[in-house]
Amino acid sequence: MRWLWNLIRGWGVSVTVPLPSMYKPMKDLITLKAACDSVVNDPSLRPVKDVSGKIVTTYCNVAAMRVARSVGCKELDGLMADQQYAVMDANKSGLWQKVPGCAAAAWAESGGLCFAAMTATMLGEVHGHIAACYPGAMEFSPSLNHNVPMVANVGKTNAAEKESAAFPVAKGEADYFTWQG
Repeated sequence: MRWLWNLIRGWGVSVTVPLPSMYKPMKDLITLKAACDSVVNDPSLRPVKDVSGKIVTTYCNVAAMRVARSVGCKELDGLMADQQYAVMDANKSGLWQKVPGCAAAAWAESGGLCFAAMTATMLGEVHGHIAACYPGAMEFSPSLNHNVPMVANVGKTNAAEKESAAFPVAKGEADYFTWQG
């Protein structure tokens, strides 16, 4: 097969292979990965603890807004995680789509903006949680017994990690939303 490729290149013929519409340009992948790495490594987004060591403030919503802005999405600006979830779920802009985890991972791997999120009600907490899907292959979660997307988690821990490490497994898997902007 290599001989055929060398022959075609020798003729000066270029081959264009159209990608399905779900794939984004490579620059989007580089931008998305850089934004995800930036938020998980930003010291100003580390959780704030009280004197007893209990976490009292996290910045998942700020991280989500920064990642979204890096690819041109401003719909999540200035909102808390529950409000960000509501924007994605209501889809008033027509640019959000709720998808399964495998589709979310594929979208992120192609450079598309995607979030894993749970509301406060879903979590049984005071606040919801949101994390950008990190561009990378899905990984097996023994606690959920299936592959899950990787996320750029900013919360109790700040790391690129499995969805099942960023969200409480006892509450089930997060909802995933892709942005088609």
